[in-house]
Amino acid sequence: MTASGWLQIIITLAAIFLLSIPTGRYMARINMGQKTRFDRFFDPIDNAIYFLIGRKVTSQAMNWKVYAFHMLATNMAMALIIYAVYVLQDHLPLNQLGFSAELCLNLGDGVNQAANLASSTTSIPSRNLAPLTTFGNWF
Repeated sequence: MTASGWLQIIITLAAIFLLSIPTGRYMARINMGQKTRFDRFFDPIDNAIYFLIGRKVTSQAMNWKVYAFHMLATNMAMALIIYAVYVLQDHLPLNQLGFSAELCLNLGDGVNQAANLASSTTSIPSRNLAPLTTFGNWF
């Protein structure tokens, strides 16, 4: 490995370490119900989410059926976002390598690729995952 590669690893690890301390303190204050200085920024976002899902939902206990439904709904939303990235990647601003959506669709079905990314099967080496290289520097 080159010196540049080692430097990138060291800088990444240092940034993660330096950010973990204030992030941990912030999360601890939230879990204890204390006020934070970021409440002015995050409270409107939280309130919008609570408005969409209903404030009542946050105070109810979650059984396994409700948890399974929300887990599947979240995975479906992620799969739709991933599919949109695949199909619209030639129009997105961070397409550094200039890949078009046709490359993904010619190498494999975009729905299949989104399902692979949204599920745990992406850790299994497969020839079907070849279009993942079309994300350029994202992965």
